[in-house]
Amino acid sequence: MPEQAVQQAFRRQTGDYPKPAAKSAWEDIRRREAQAEQRRAAVEKAKTEPQASAPAEKPLPEGLNQDETHIVTLVRDGVSTPEELIDRCGLPAPRVMSLVTMLEMDGILRREKGRLILGTW
Repeated sequence: MPEQAVQQAFRRQTGDYPKPAAKSAWEDIRRREAQAEQRRAAVEKAKTEPQASAPAEKPLPEGLNQDETHIVTLVRDGVSTPEELIDRCGLPAPRVMSLVTMLEMDGILRREKGRLILGTW
């Protein structure tokens, strides 16, 4: 009996199956959705509470990885077009655009008239 067939038979008997790789991606999506919901709740709370004074520079949201933080910092510092962001970021264009899309879905960035601006988080 080939080795692979023996392993399959063992897994069927013991129920010891490897966890699917997609599970971590779903967990990441759920984590991002929860973070976005927390940011939305914080924005709604901030709208209802009176503000004493606006800070000079908006702090970065929590839970961002290094690349996302770099992109948000560049946009906050005045980079407004995706092309300029790709040039200044130092990451491959597809990676930058996927990060921008994820940040838009989280409400951290948004586009107005083809320009990137900070959203409300």
